[in-house]
Amino acid sequence: MIALLAALIYVAALGAVGLERARRTRCLPLRNLFADMVLLLAAGAGSAWLLSQSRLEAALALGCGAVAALADGRTGYIFDGVVLPGAFLQGIVAASGAHVASTLGGALVAAALPLLAAWLSGGRAMGWGDWKLAMVLGAGVGGWSGLSLIAVACIVGGAVTGTLLLFGRIDRRSEVAFAPFLYGGFLVTLSAQLWSGS
Repeated sequence: MIALLAALIYVAALGAVGLERARRTRCLPLRNLFADMVLLLAAGAGSAWLLSQSRLEAALALGCGAVAALADGRTGYIFDGVVLPGAFLQGIVAASGAHVASTLGGALVAAALPLLAAWLSGGRAMGWGDWKLAMVLGAGVGGWSGLSLIAVACIVGGAVTGTLLLFGRIDRRSEVAFAPFLYGGFLVTLSAQLWSGS
């Protein structure tokens, strides 16, 4: 019960930071607030369950990822005030445990491709927040699983974007938020890990 309460408070605090950043940039997400809150509560409950399973890095990634995906989907921004504290806490947790290499490896593997895309395009093809979020999510799944997270995100993101282009819902100059796809890739990868017992 204490883990559930702690996880809900953590996710609520991240949500408050995200909403405050959105308010400051004049893009406060008011649409579908109920759906947003349900997703945040589910992320909090999932974080609590992962805490009970001693998957602390994954619990932190689940909370940060939910808030960042919502913020990017609603405002087009991934706020450092949400992602960087999660990365810092993951570093502390990893340093105090026995799986530093796995956590660091997952972060580096997952962040490499989005960072390269952001750097080569000057932040136009992929935003500067995407690689930071990928780093947090990759640390949550650890090791080479960060690569499958990115693969799922790119395949699903490409398919959805291609479909939207095909049916004229967006044009080639439209911006598409990538954080929801990163978060989906994280959920798929984490589910596969939990299903296989690794």
